Amino acid sequence: MVFYFKGNIREQLFFTSPNICAAFLGMLSILSIAAFIFILYSPPKNKYLKHGLMFFMGVFIVYTQYLLCSTYSRGGLYGYLAALGLLFILLRKLVIIIPGVSLSVILLLLNGGVGRIASVGDIAEGSIWNRLLLWRGALCII
Repeated sequence: MVFYFKGNIREQLFFTSPNICAAFLGMLSILSIAAFIFILYSPPKNKYLKHGLMFFMGVFIVYTQYLLCSTYSRGGLYGYLAALGLLFILLRKLVIIIPGVSLSVILLLLNGGVGRIASVGDIAEGSIWNRLLLWRGALCII
């Protein structure tokens, strides 16, 4: 099954839903950022290996962020931003700001990316209204 957002295909990889894919990609990207920071602050045994690993991890982080944004999953993106903020609070490393900047650039360049994120509070939007109806029904059942 293929999901669409305003004519754009929502990335779902091998998962059944773009939202599940976004949860996976968000966790994978956060783990990659943690690995990048570990490599960055570890003592260099071989500087070429260290710089090569840092380059690979940087490209991998940007690619997972692009895939995350391509899912057009609002919950996945907000969860990722919350995890990124928590990582910043726990580690207190300014280098964590760089993935936030790259995510912002990707959202600006992605077709409809900013509009999808901005629509989180729009109750008139179809998927949000349907979720509210489902939650109301679930509360009535309980």
